[in-house]
Amino acid sequence: MHNRLLEPIEIGPRRLRNRIFISAHVPGFADQGAPGKRYISYHRQRAAAGVAMQITGGTAVHRSGLLTTAPSALVNLDDTIIPGYQSLSDAVQGEGGTMLAQLAHSAGTLSAELLGQPSWAPSPVRSALTGNVPHEMSSAEILEIIDAFVAASGRVRAGGLDGIELLSAFGFLPHAFLSPLNNRRTDGYGGSLKNRMRFLLELVEACRPAIGEDRILGIRIPGSDMTPGGLEISDMQAVAQALENTGQVDYLNVIAYNNSLRFGRALHWPATPAGHELFTELSAQIKAVVSLPVLVAGRITHPDQAEAVIASGQADMVAMTRAHITDPEIVRKITEGRADDIRPCVGANTCIRARFQGRPVRCMHNPYVISRNTDPTPASSNDLPPVTVVGAGPAGLEAALTAAQRGHSVRLLERSGEYGGQLRLWCRVESQKELAAVIDWRVRQLDKLGVHPEFNQTVTADQLLNIDDGIIVMATGAEAVADAIPGDGSVVQTTPVELLNDPGLFTGRALIRDQGRGLSALVAAEALAAQGSNVIVVTDEPAVGLDLDLTVRVPAYDRLLNSGVEFLPNHKIAAFEDGAVKLQHVFTGQQTVLPSIDVLVDDHIMRPCDDLMKALAGSDRIVRSVGDCVAPRTVEAAIHEAAQAIAQLTPA
Repeated sequence: MHNRLLEPIEIGPRRLRNRIFISAHVPGFADQGAPGKRYISYHRQRAAAGVAMQITGGTAVHRSGLLTTAPSALVNLDDTIIPGYQSLSDAVQGEGGTMLAQLAHSAGTLSAELLGQPSWAPSPVRSALTGNVPHEMSSAEILEIIDAFVAASGRVRAGGLDGIELLSAFGFLPHAFLSPLNNRRTDGYGGSLKNRMRFLLELVEACRPAIGEDRILGIRIPGSDMTPGGLEISDMQAVAQALENTGQVDYLNVIAYNNSLRFGRALHWPATPAGHELFTELSAQIKAVVSLPVLVAGRITHPDQAEAVIASGQADMVAMTRAHITDPEIVRKITEGRADDIRPCVGANTCIRARFQGRPVRCMHNPYVISRNTDPTPASSNDLPPVTVVGAGPAGLEAALTAAQRGHSVRLLERSGEYGGQLRLWCRVESQKELAAVIDWRVRQLDKLGVHPEFNQTVTADQLLNIDDGIIVMATGAEAVADAIPGDGSVVQTTPVELLNDPGLFTGRALIRDQGRGLSALVAAEALAAQGSNVIVVTDEPAVGLDLDLTVRVPAYDRLLNSGVEFLPNHKIAAFEDGAVKLQHVFTGQQTVLPSIDVLVDDHIMRPCDDLMKALAGSDRIVRSVGDCVAPRTVEAAIHEAAQAIAQLTPA
């Protein structure tokens, strides 16, 4: 079924064992800028499971192009990185894998804000993403940067890695020279496309001797800036041909967009409901004009998708990077004919949000990415106590699954008639349907382990205590609570949970109050807009969905604003009367009246459903509470907490 995907391929001087690679990303596990134990373990695990090639996250080669000053990201500025490279190469190569280092200079897209060290770029063009205006490089500084890449390449070789990938995408320095959006020079490095590609070609010629003919040298390129006035596919086809003609390049890795633009960063790492195989049309057009191996990334999350890309000739290798954060054993599972067991990436972009916040990479529903306290392997004891889980939302499903995987007998009780809790309600909205896989995958795994839910079970504390003498896990979730807003009853009040249970009950003009700062209010708005309601979202914060990261907020705004939903930030609801809602500006105090409001959806607070937990507090039983019944939080928090609770209760 995945025969083409599992075929070996020659990339320069290396024979890779299959067509799956993990593209450059920053997991946030570096130790003072070098590969440490956690970083190495992360890549070793994926190599051991069969990934053919992995690439380190973008690694700065010069202080004028740092991606960050955080010690959790790699930097290749001096020889202190070589021992870490050596340990990393030993680990990955020892598992049969190939490991490259991506070398990078962030140009004007980012600013590390080092005093006395501005960022350098081809031209002083303001980044719409960060507002940074870089220093325009002189001819001498161009040579200095090329020398820095050469020195960094030499350190990669000394560290025993299999090669380098030069980052010429995302608005980083080589891409910035290529793109007319970033390059306004009038010397030999600007103007015509031939001149604009000069820096990249000189960089390749300089780095090849440093890395050596016996190592891989690849280039990551945009297939297009996807913006008027920027690079187009025809430009990049010419660049690809010029790179091949150097005779020094072993592969081209195709992506899209330009991070110096306002939405570029959001669109090359798109969250659900973005489509899959996003950039394969671009890779196919690059592949049509070169004989070099062409690689591609862009929401290829399932091996069936990857197989189709390879079989159709759109690319020679496929990146499944976020998919391998969710499940590092994809290759092993497809090799063993267990594709159905792959934990699916659902595009929640929890991983990317964590990196934007400067934290190590995380996953909405893989609790084993970073945790040191959870272990999915079976416990060593054969005499394990039974586990009763109350609640079959994300936390309850994970608790039941972890317990069953570790050898416990498990009973799963659910008050309603279906799995999934409030996440299942979200999945009824078009943009969130992919998240249903978080639930469905666990249901399949539980079914294989012989654990079947008991639906429509409302249990008391006494009933739980009489079930058996085992462990009780409370995963009873939380319930929505509307705020007490002064009014005369002329406007129907509800919550996002009640709304999503049956949107058809609520018609007419709707006002949604966003105090959750996340997706909840926006999902409610989408549900109402889909049935033709006139919708306004109001928040007392500076922006609707304030806590959403860029990759989720941008497409959510795009969907809602283009479907007629209105946003009204910096306003609080004062009262409602005669079908009109009075708003007050949080800074000026100015009042605004919104007439003819039929329904007010209040995304205010969630209250933990902890009555059972409190009733069991005095018993001598082992009772653990996980997820929203402890404190209302995220799906990610619920799943991680459940897995950790079970692992801590039983011996490994």
